Amino acid sequence: MDADRKEKFGSLYEKKKNLVYRTAFYYSKNVIEAEDFMQAAFLKLYTRMDEVQDEKHAEYWLMRTVKNMVINYHRKNRRVDLTDDIVLTSDLHRQTLSTEDVMQINEHNKAYMDFRDEVFSALYEENKNWYFAVTMVFCMNVTYDIAARELGMNTESLYSMVYRAKQWIKRMYGDKYKELKDLE
Repeated sequence: MDADRKEKFGSLYEKKKNLVYRTAFYYSKNVIEAEDFMQAAFLKLYTRMDEVQDEKHAEYWLMRTVKNMVINYHRKNRRVDLTDDIVLTSDLHRQTLSTEDVMQINEHNKAYMDFRDEVFSALYEENKNWYFAVTMVFCMNVTYDIAARELGMNTESLYSMVYRAKQWIKRMYGDKYKELKDLE
């Protein structure tokens, strides 16, 4: 690859790395996996730089690639993950929990994960800035100062944004959350 193409790749990487990471995190819900998927997507792009027409084409390609990588990875590993959860749970509570109890726990955990996915998807659709702020502060454990800097705002504005997002979540999903808690 000649110097111009390397420079083009470096420019694309700097401009699109946060967007690709956020997309990977949105679908994987895991910080470490999101970083791995982001790197893998950029590695694929690097090998295909000859096919890149322009920045918009590269952005679309990266977003589609990272999304498909995450979905395919989780689709292939879904059966293994569920089995591992059942084995781990039954190993920890072998003497005290019956098979029905283990299955009920797994169903309840799945209901919580589905609920979490529903809330985050709706939050993303409602306001992408809220989604990124909540994700950074509560899921990635980024401090408010660092999150505010990453989002290009001051810390007080971020506190206000997160507060509004939390109020929206409580208003939209508070009752459903209480129902899930009551099933425990």
